[in-house]
Amino acid sequence: MTEEGIENKMAQKICEVQQQISKWEKLSSHCEETFRIKLQSSLTLLKIHVKHYQRIMITRGRRGLQRRRKRHLVLRNMLMQMVEDLQIQFMEIIPLCTEPSVLVKIFKEKTDEKFREWEEKVSRNNTSTEKSCGLFEDIAKYSEEQWNEAFHMTKNTYNMICPPIKAAFEGEDTSAEALVAMCINTMASGINFRSLGLMINKPPTYVRSILYKFLDVLVTNFERQYMTLPLTQDEVTKVCKGFSRASHLPPCCLGVLCVFELPTFTYVKEGCKSYGMDRVIVQTLIDDRLQFRRVKISHHLPDMLLSTPNEISDIEATHFGGTELPIFIAAPTTYPLCSWLMQKFENPQQECEHNFNRALSHLNIFRELALQRLFGRWQILSSSEFIEPESKALLVKACCILHNILETCGEAYSEDWNGNIDISKYHCQYEVSKSDNCKEMEEDASEKRNRIANCMVAGDKDNV
Repeated sequence: MTEEGIENKMAQKICEVQQQISKWEKLSSHCEETFRIKLQSSLTLLKIHVKHYQRIMITRGRRGLQRRRKRHLVLRNMLMQMVEDLQIQFMEIIPLCTEPSVLVKIFKEKTDEKFREWEEKVSRNNTSTEKSCGLFEDIAKYSEEQWNEAFHMTKNTYNMICPPIKAAFEGEDTSAEALVAMCINTMASGINFRSLGLMINKPPTYVRSILYKFLDVLVTNFERQYMTLPLTQDEVTKVCKGFSRASHLPPCCLGVLCVFELPTFTYVKEGCKSYGMDRVIVQTLIDDRLQFRRVKISHHLPDMLLSTPNEISDIEATHFGGTELPIFIAAPTTYPLCSWLMQKFENPQQECEHNFNRALSHLNIFRELALQRLFGRWQILSSSEFIEPESKALLVKACCILHNILETCGEAYSEDWNGNIDISKYHCQYEVSKSDNCKEMEEDASEKRNRIANCMVAGDKDNV
């Protein structure tokens, strides 16, 4: 029974008691004096009790009404907050619910028209002569701490990066330096394009177009200088010695192959594809200084260094302790065993095989540290902002180039930038297809791997 039903029933009972009291009062007039006095005293007490009970019922009803109103107000506030949160989430993830190819078409066909409409509206409502990206116009006044917080780099490194890129932004209504600052800050903070547009009084399409232009110019100007494989024998030897000191391998490891996947929000089950590209699989080659020496993007399956000949297989073998050893890359376990792509022993029996497996395990730290710094510095890689797969490939290259520049300049890395980033989320699930002559290649690679493992034991004995 509801609370209101109980109150109605109790009110009915009170009415019945009052009617019964009135009957007894009429009867008391015909009774003897002694009995009449006692009956009237009892009825008086009963009336007082009924009045108290009525007062209690009225108070209880009012308090119940207050509780219901308070409960309704709390539920209403919760509902309004939920609606507001859903609206914000909807505005942030609306690109995820739309077919990427449709969005790309909209960006390409409607950007100019919307931008002209927006400019006309701003010119009518804004009579000031201040330029738009005023948020980044006064970066010269930033302290060193503000530089690191906003751009994840020092002012000297920023000044080194900025000049080759500023020429591409001349002619814009905002200073080129402010646009470069805006792009680097967007990559470092991972801020939503819409939110940034509101901050700088520009539409999101403008932010997106400027960022894409910045990425293209950055890759064009700095890729050859900061993202190439070791070209000379001295460079190869230097990298190999660096890995040798970290893992106790002979100086023949040139890098660590790392494969990860970035979300594209092109869900196949929903029928959403962007120009036939379903995935953004990033394959990187990491050296002993945590730099990405080569980056390759695949949209289906990893294929980096799987064909032969390639840049690694063509490098001349090195000699260690009188034994010829191949230059190799430490590859993930899903890759085939090749003379230039080494794997652990599946069932190690001898001491040298255990030592080799431990040495390759030590190299995993290079993968983890390099990816942690890459995603920590450039949080746009882990943001939910929709970026077309072909543009995301350019974004990855640009982030790797900036990462290499900062590592080359000896820039400090703050652990605070890690935040809640979980690198394991970007683990790529794949199965590499093996070539027809794979069995012959594995036999040759197995023999060379045994040579490397035996050299480790011989090297330990020489050191002793």
